[in-house]
Amino acid sequence: IELNQGSQIMTGVSTNKEKVADDFVPTVNINSPYIDIWLGLVGSPTDSANLVIQTNSSGNPSGTAVHADATASIAASGIGGGSWIRFTWVNNVSLVSNTTYWAVLSRTGAGDASNAYRWSTQDGGNSKYFQDSIWSTAALQTQMIRVYKQVSGSSLNDTLIRTLTSTAVLDLREQDAVSFGLYSSRT
Repeated sequence: IELNQGSQIMTGVSTNKEKVADDFVPTVNINSPYIDIWLGLVGSPTDSANLVIQTNSSGNPSGTAVHADATASIAASGIGGGSWIRFTWVNNVSLVSNTTYWAVLSRTGAGDASNAYRWSTQDGGNSKYFQDSIWSTAALQTQMIRVYKQVSGSSLNDTLIRTLTSTAVLDLREQDAVSFGLYSSRT
């Protein structure tokens, strides 16, 4: 299966997709230990990709992290050509049911259109990009993202609650396909 059907290139340049983002809506209260996104490189960036869970403001990322722990960075040297990259929070991040959140990708270094980050997309939905100081909609593109919740009091470590364009346990408003997975580890 070819997962890279499209992508948004996050350059960090203010006139060319300085940031990219996708929203998600938990249907239950969750504690998220991490989020995976399908991420690759364009050229050879030398900085890091940074992912933050932000609150919603009128249908756009607010610029405010939901919690101080809701940010993580991965060095470009650990990303490669394209794969699921895990952004792990310092502590679990509490997310409230029926609330819109945004996973916002930026970079830690200076903008560079030749050496950038590629967050792959699937058809359907709408993601956002920040350019020229405003958020704009990338119509019919949903960023490839997996949101996880911590399951306590059982032998399960974590549960995948969103993957690719499907949002089985989250929000089905713009989706026409549903798939989900359950991952566990025994101790």
